[in-house]
Amino acid sequence: MDRYGIGMDTGGTFTDAALMDLDTGKVLATAKTPTTHQDLQLCLDRVLQLLSQNADFDAKKVTLVAVSSTLATNSIVEGQGADVGLFVIGLDKHLELPVAGIRQVTGGHTVTGEEETPLDVEGLLEGVLFFRGNVDAYAVISAMSFANPTHEKVAAKAIQLVDAKPVFCSHEVSARPGFDARAATTVLNARLMPKMQAFLEGVSLTLSKHGLEKGLRVVCGDGRCMDAKEAVHQAASTVASGPAATAWFGAGFSKKGQALVVDVGGTTTDITRIRNGSPLVNTEGSRIGNWETHVPAVSMYTVGAGGDSFVRTDRKGMLIGPERAVPLCMAGDIPPPSKWMDGKENASCLRAVAGSGEEDVIYKLLLSHGPMGRGRLAELTGLPDMVLKDRMAAGLQKGYIESVGFTPTDALHVLGLLDFGLKEASLEGASILARVLNMNVEDFCREVLDRVAADIEDAIIDFLVRLETGKSFSAFWPDRRKHEILEAGFRLKGPLVGIGAAASFLLPEVARSLGTELILPEHHGVGNAIGALRIALAAGEVQENPTA
Repeated sequence: MDRYGIGMDTGGTFTDAALMDLDTGKVLATAKTPTTHQDLQLCLDRVLQLLSQNADFDAKKVTLVAVSSTLATNSIVEGQGADVGLFVIGLDKHLELPVAGIRQVTGGHTVTGEEETPLDVEGLLEGVLFFRGNVDAYAVISAMSFANPTHEKVAAKAIQLVDAKPVFCSHEVSARPGFDARAATTVLNARLMPKMQAFLEGVSLTLSKHGLEKGLRVVCGDGRCMDAKEAVHQAASTVASGPAATAWFGAGFSKKGQALVVDVGGTTTDITRIRNGSPLVNTEGSRIGNWETHVPAVSMYTVGAGGDSFVRTDRKGMLIGPERAVPLCMAGDIPPPSKWMDGKENASCLRAVAGSGEEDVIYKLLLSHGPMGRGRLAELTGLPDMVLKDRMAAGLQKGYIESVGFTPTDALHVLGLLDFGLKEASLEGASILARVLNMNVEDFCREVLDRVAADIEDAIIDFLVRLETGKSFSAFWPDRRKHEILEAGFRLKGPLVGIGAAASFLLPEVARSLGTELILPEHHGVGNAIGALRIALAAGEVQENPTA
């Protein structure tokens, strides 16, 4: 009897799918479609439609659906997520975490689990009243809660008596010491939960629509799988979901068991290390964004450089990323760049998307007047420059407005290397930016691609140096490419395995510069989707990285 599996990966730019014969491991069909951030069900539905068009299969014979995503990773890189109110119990400590506010509360236990100080429930409730209406979720961390979580449990119940928003406690995500890492893990779970919940609800509804009712598994960052309910409450575990899927796909193509897998996505490029044929995994915890956590994950390095990195200029020249923009060639119905782009203050066009921005003045204007540049927004709102910038940043973070601008994807269209979008819009944007920099259009576009390739190369070097020394080479010598007389180069002993639609355009120069071979496997454009399936079928042999 035939048995099929479907792998799906939703990234910041594209959503991919692959159909596999589970008995032979053969990939029967693949599909790719742009990710629709305003309604993820649209792209999920579309990619399954395309998959069914590319291969005739009986949905009832699909016994496994494995899902990976870089949405959580991208949220961290772009500073997006829920507003979190953090309660710190029993420790007066300054924490640099992405929260709306922190309230210190008396309480906590000793390392052996005895109560050190009674929990100040009254002070806790005052904090809830302070946060209520201004946060989307709560995080609670108590001193020594890994030894005795009583105060966290009481605090969670007390919070929910006053506010029905979800509460995340550190003892639920980590049973190990390390206050800062436990706090970061808890906060990131709370911050990422709404996006993961919306995504997986969309996945479930779409699968049901297509008659795919069996075997939904969500890939975790360390090569494990969990069900959808677990993934919502432990959203931080999915942060490296996409890179894990990439690593397990790429591991099969590593020569002599050694390789670097480089997944060039839209928002980020993810780099993972293959040693002895298996991905390295940090089982004790991983670094997510700027924070050390207790989340096990594939040993990886993420850089904010990809096909959708936002390109603009300032007085020093060209700037690329780490912010993402919708490429001009894929933006659809927006005013021509000549109407709003000057390459500097007005390098992007903003537009409203589905979300919770109904009370925001910028969202209302974009909804009623249509997409527009920052200059026009300033005229219509009358807001001071700094206030306008903060409001725009808040809308982008919450996801109810999005930015359209020139990207490396547009550069590829101008140079004739890609043709799935509207080249005219890309060319118009390139002409404006090139004029600001006193360059011709083709040289400007090549410079964009060269800069992104250089960023990826620098990230590879930094990743490998960090693995061996624990230190950052880029921090040691941040301007090595600009030195007037000294030039430093590196050579890789193993190949690069390229993953992602843009890999074939951006990685050849990286491989040449590092003196190594570039391997572009069959189906590398949808490698994450295939890797997700391979993980779900049988988790690869996990090798702990002792130095990371």
